[in-house]
Amino acid sequence: MPTDAPTRRSCPKASLQPARTSWVFDAGGYLDAIGAEPESPRFLDQIPLRFGISDTDAHYHVPLLLSPFGYSTYRGS
Repeated sequence: MPTDAPTRRSCPKASLQPARTSWVFDAGGYLDAIGAEPESPRFLDQIPLRFGISDTDAHYHVPLLLSPFGYSTYRGS
């Protein structure tokens, strides 16, 4: 999946198909890069996110809000 910034992923609309999909967020790498307090191993390292795409004409904004010890995600607008 291509990225358009260090913290974003993007999909060309033409490539969307109704389907279940999954992304894996490299939370540990991101936390290391922003200088979060180091720990080994990190409590959160790889975060899998599985979701469905049902409307290929819709915009899918899927944010991941992250702290070193927790995260939240939702379908945004």
